Amino acid sequence: AHIEIEADNKTINRLIERFEKSPLVYHLVKISGRYNLMVSIVTPNLESIENFIAKEIRSEPGVKHIEVNVGELPINPKVWNPPIS
Repeated sequence: AHIEIEADNKTINRLIERFEKSPLVYHLVKISGRYNLMVSIVTPNLESIENFIAKEIRSEPGVKHIEVNVGELPINPKVWNPPIS
């Protein structure tokens, strides 16, 4: 699942600290636009996604909006060499 979160900066920082340690999270990035944080998770079923959102995200009082997209397992590129130094 791909989750976009709109929240105040303090809440975003708390969520990042929490998600950096979560075994379900494989992608985590601050973004600009309507949402402040993008989180991608892998879970075995839809119920697990709902539980993650309820317990890990909605429980934070600073969260304003959430958008969730559910798809198949991620496809990893065979070769990835980002131009980041």
